[in-house]
Amino acid sequence: MDDIENWTFLACAVSCLAACVHLAIGLRANRQDRALLMLTAAFGAKTASLTLAAPGIAAIVDQLTGIPDLTALGVHVFGGVACSTGMLVALSYWTYPPKQARRRAIVWLAVSAVMAGTLVSLWLAAEHVVSSRSGNYLLDNMGQPEVAVYLVLYTVAFAAGLLEILLLCLRYARVAPGAWLRRGLRITAVGATVYLLYCAHRLIGVTALYLHVDLPDIEFVTPLCIGAGVPLLIIGLTLPSWESKLSAASTWLRDYRSYQALYPLWRDLYERVPFIALDPPTSRLADRLRFREIGYHLCRRVVEINDGRLVLGAEEEPRASGRTDLADEVQWLVRMSRQSRIA
Repeated sequence: MDDIENWTFLACAVSCLAACVHLAIGLRANRQDRALLMLTAAFGAKTASLTLAAPGIAAIVDQLTGIPDLTALGVHVFGGVACSTGMLVALSYWTYPPKQARRRAIVWLAVSAVMAGTLVSLWLAAEHVVSSRSGNYLLDNMGQPEVAVYLVLYTVAFAAGLLEILLLCLRYARVAPGAWLRRGLRITAVGATVYLLYCAHRLIGVTALYLHVDLPDIEFVTPLCIGAGVPLLIIGLTLPSWESKLSAASTWLRDYRSYQALYPLWRDLYERVPFIALDPPTSRLADRLRFREIGYHLCRRVVEINDGRLVLGAEEEPRASGRTDLADEVQWLVRMSRQSRIA
């Protein structure tokens, strides 16, 4: 299990670090964007938390500091309190007017400071019952009342933050401006839901212990929920920052598909009227490999098809208005496309 947790937590830490660096680069050009600032800080805190959560790293850090289970406190303060606060503040700036968002941000920061101080106090109070380093601080010591209180408080506070994130995302996913922001909020809601399963797992474990109920060993739930929840949160919360690139990619894909779909019709016209082509591809493969400036090439293809249509006398009957009827053009394109497929 330690190997699985090591790889899962470190992989998630690298993902959070990548998100943090990506947002930090964007922050250089938007230094007044408080949502972006808090989101960058949140992923930075989550990177530290997940790194310290890896059993191999935790053992090294505890040995270097000489303080047993110091990494457990770091995991919970950075990953539970600081990260959740950063996400909540960022979401507040995304979903509320500036003045209201600022007030909510102050409240969240104050609550996080109180929670961090409380966790540190409870961790220090538990030092006299936890004299040596634990393989898993919460699991190995939840039988101690001091650690049980610490566990319950941390888990409930973390779950409350995730629940607030979930509700905010669901509430504003329908009305938020921008399609990518709405998609990001929905994905974030899914990530928060998955992460809530980890909190439920911890609360069920400590409750069963004090009720003397034997439960099967399902500790695999921890790396499973974190391994699935963290990437979803990363994708959901960074998706709006990718809006311009994703929109451009979507447009390129649509244009490329349209360009390729018109090839059979264009080919048949080109074979009959070769001079319509300004820069014809040398082969079908070369046409498929035409990736650059696809919007321009699509426009050229449409123009060349229309030129071929005119040359072949598609408009034999003069029109009183002197304008091309769009319905007739579409009908002609469909007819020619069918003939190309039959041939």
